Amino acid sequence: MKTKNYSKFVFSKENREIKTKTVLAIKESMTRFGFITGRPVLITKEWLIVDGQHRFLAAKDLGIEVEFEILE
Repeated sequence: MKTKNYSKFVFSKENREIKTKTVLAIKESMTRFGFITGRPVLITKEWLIVDGQHRFLAAKDLGIEVEFEILE
């Protein structure tokens, strides 16, 4: 699934610390290739980000759709 509704996503206290250099590197990659299919942001049914917070922030900064998958 994909969305530009960034406000639905929620960060978890358990997420690792956001590293600006990582977000910038991902933004550079996304600028060239887009959001790489097969590497979705993993979330719960409550939109809590389980994995992919750096990918989420990069996509949000670029204004592109976030590819995500809801974990069961």
